[in-house]
Amino acid sequence: MMQLMTTIDVIQQISRLNEQIYEINFHEFPRSPLLQERGGFDELEKEHFAKAITIREEYNLPFWDSIMLTFFSKEKTSDFILASALNHNNKINLVSFQRQDFSLIKEFADRKLESNLAFNSRIITISGETKHLPLLDFHIPQNDKNKIIVQKVLKQLNLEKGFLLESGKSYHYIGEELITYEELITLLSKALLFAPIIDRAWIAHQLLERSCSLRVSKKNGVFPTVIKKIL
Repeated sequence: MMQLMTTIDVIQQISRLNEQIYEINFHEFPRSPLLQERGGFDELEKEHFAKAITIREEYNLPFWDSIMLTFFSKEKTSDFILASALNHNNKINLVSFQRQDFSLIKEFADRKLESNLAFNSRIITISGETKHLPLLDFHIPQNDKNKIIVQKVLKQLNLEKGFLLESGKSYHYIGEELITYEELITLLSKALLFAPIIDRAWIAHQLLERSCSLRVSKKNGVFPTVIKKIL
């Protein structure tokens, strides 16, 4: 049985094939508490939260999209929840590797199995330029029909060379071809028009970071794994 490719395997293959790449970056995210764990939850917050969970389960929307819907046409609403929507989980423990150091990268990733490890889109080229690999985080649930929809969205975004991965509940995309920062911002802006197929909140946080990141470590007990090579 053929072994499934993980995110680390994808980055290794892209790095080996693209001689422009000099340096790649990984980092961690601190584990932030869930909204209901942050304190300040009174009856009003509990009402928002309960309605959001109902909306999320009925329509399969992202949690924060669901909770924003609970504010529509309400006389009393939670300022605490609105303020919490702006919480941004900054990346920490940035580690850079040269493209040929792949045994070190594998060892590093193996040591970080229990951490919230991510790969960052920012690439330093051999000429010293900063470029990016196009990354996308989808929200649409995993199933055979939705896999086709994801591929159609990628085609609309002109992302036709890369890897499609199952991420645990949805999909990740990792592109092979380097793009500029301006092209990355254009891509994210266009991708936002496909929310909630693509994760809206993820896009917002990438824009705040001025780069993109995708999880390398497990979610729901599984690593992101490749299900299709996009040609």
